[in-house]
Amino acid sequence: MVVGQDRVQGRRYNLSARRFRSNILLTGPSAYNEDDWKRIKIGGGEFHCVCHTMRCTLPNIDPDSLEKHPVEPNKTLKSFRRIDAGAPKNACLGLMLVPVKEKGMMVKVGQGIEVLERGEHRYIPK
Repeated sequence: MVVGQDRVQGRRYNLSARRFRSNILLTGPSAYNEDDWKRIKIGGGEFHCVCHTMRCTLPNIDPDSLEKHPVEPNKTLKSFRRIDAGAPKNACLGLMLVPVKEKGMMVKVGQGIEVLERGEHRYIPK
């Protein structure tokens, strides 16, 4: 959990990973190591890392209190996570994964991750 100082309302706030509503949360690799992952293996299952996760303002809402902050953490993310050249105005954090097999894959707590392929991600607008 990160504790920050609210620049708008002048009070402290807690910023937990829960705000980002991830399905899989990793520990171990260095920060933002996943930015160029293209294909990974978790346990016995393989996944395509199809794109960066463009962040909306949903993380501005505390999942416990349902209190919405007017700008954070979105403003801070945009200050250093505009990493996709195809969407230069959007902050990115995390990846969207697609399983290689349609059925029979299970991800469990404690399974290791193996990076099988790295490469650039770039959003292509319609």
